[in-house]
Amino acid sequence: MVRSFKNPELRSKRISDKLKNNTNATGHKYIITEETRLKLSEKSKGRKMSDENKLKMSKRMIGNKNGLGHKMSKENKDAISKRMLGNKLGKGIVFTKERKEKIGKSNSIALKGRTISQEVIDKIAKTKIEKGIQIHPDQLSEFENYRRNVLKETRKHKKKLFARWDGICFYTKEDISKFYNKEDYNNPNFPVIDHKISIFDGFNKNIKEEIIGNINNLCICTRLINGIKNKNSFI
Repeated sequence: MVRSFKNPELRSKRISDKLKNNTNATGHKYIITEETRLKLSEKSKGRKMSDENKLKMSKRMIGNKNGLGHKMSKENKDAISKRMLGNKLGKGIVFTKERKEKIGKSNSIALKGRTISQEVIDKIAKTKIEKGIQIHPDQLSEFENYRRNVLKETRKHKKKLFARWDGICFYTKEDISKFYNKEDYNNPNFPVIDHKISIFDGFNKNIKEEIIGNINNLCICTRLINGIKNKNSFI
């Protein structure tokens, strides 16, 4: 006799309870061996989803921004938002050393020994260099010297820049002066110095270090905006 559940929630709960207890339908405790896993893996190879199932899945995913087949309730969104407040990574969780090691181990298992070939790495690097978003390896030492000289020039103007600062973020035009607490240096809203024409662009365009580090090319913004802006320049 095949059981049918008119209530999807009840069905989901029964399945969830069985999985939690690691039991089969008769309540017998079982353990999946490595041999069984391999057999299941071999059996599933080459399987293709039918057009009917694809259509059903497509209909469930319509209107869902995340493409997960269901919409998140307002309560869940609020709960996630609350967890994310004050988190430096902005992801709602703090990665401990143990958690990082666990994730690393899981990823290595998922990759199953596969590694990116040097040829692919070189190809990616070449594309980035051609697009001007990465420094050529032969120019790295030259770029580092340029960067150090720019920062040396920048430090000369730091006191004067903050002395005449009105407390407003140059990019968002919001008051961020209340976040200027040296003990909370890693706060995303902490005011930091930014180069309107970036050091990266200055180097690529052969602009003198004194110009990039000059007070006229400096502004103050939040640490978050500075990170997002990265190598880009403000025009």
